[in-house]
Amino acid sequence: MVLALLMYFCAMIDIRLISLALIMVFTFVACDNSIDLVEEGGDIPIVYAIVTNSEEDTAQYFRVERGFIDPTESALVIAKNPDSLFYDAPMVTMINKATNETYVMEEVDGNLEGYVREEGVFAQSPNTLFKIKNENFELQENVAYELNIDRGEGLPLVTATTTIIEMPIITRPTEAGLLSFSETVPTSFTWRAEDNLDIFDIDLEFYYDEFIDGVLTNEKIIYSIEKGTDESLVERDAVDFFTFVQSKIDVVPDAIRVFRKIKVNVTSGSPELSSYIRVVQANVGITSSQEIPTYSNLSEGFGIFGNLSRASRDNILLVPTTLDSLKNGRFTNALNFQ
Repeated sequence: MVLALLMYFCAMIDIRLISLALIMVFTFVACDNSIDLVEEGGDIPIVYAIVTNSEEDTAQYFRVERGFIDPTESALVIAKNPDSLFYDAPMVTMINKATNETYVMEEVDGNLEGYVREEGVFAQSPNTLFKIKNENFELQENVAYELNIDRGEGLPLVTATTTIIEMPIITRPTEAGLLSFSETVPTSFTWRAEDNLDIFDIDLEFYYDEFIDGVLTNEKIIYSIEKGTDESLVERDAVDFFTFVQSKIDVVPDAIRVFRKIKVNVTSGSPELSSYIRVVQANVGITSSQEIPTYSNLSEGFGIFGNLSRASRDNILLVPTTLDSLKNGRFTNALNFQ
């Protein structure tokens, strides 16, 4: 295994920078700290940079770190030293290849941005990230963007390119549609996307009001319908849906709950992301070596520069029969939906 690559990817899971379920395939990779992390070599950049095209995201966050090599000291010790993890004042920029406009990303502490690094192998503070607000960044579909990382110290630029994919179009449920979950007829979720895209996540946000001990709160649970599918049609039945609701909401005898709405999200990943994830998936399993393959689209180092697009359909309601099952059905009747 080259350097601390495996440990870096395990740390990337913990930063939880972007709500990208596609990347969560890494949670299936064994993070074995017993692997020899010291090998011969020079400076090695480690980059996790995903541009998100979504109506809800307000900023882009990238992680840029460095591989560390010391033949005399344990990598587990070095990982606790922030000076070993981060470059000294690097410059991270993106270039719109259609307009040649350059966007400079700001160095921030993720801990102060709401993205606290979890306890583990790596130093928690500072949690250096690179940020640009979407209001200062023009994102154009079907346009290539180039990532440039100037590490300083006379080192060559680290570069990579990704073309922004189009946002998927949700076709079912329709804008005016209602959702029906039946034990006899499966519920279909469908969407359209570019022909060269082959990896999608779909989830359902279930919103409801909850009144307990005189206090009214607005609640939400998220139903992950499918992760990493290459299909544009996913079906689920009533048992799947209602057992999920049952598992996520506690039984409180005096609670009063009222369903409000459902929001459906479809997230598609760019070809770079698809390749990255497929390579990892291909080498994970009980018969695999459990080593992360060294796929990267960077000019140097390890990591990924790609993009994802997320489409949403909001304010979806349930048909009366499904509402009745939510209230009186065998899975959810104890939850006191009205």
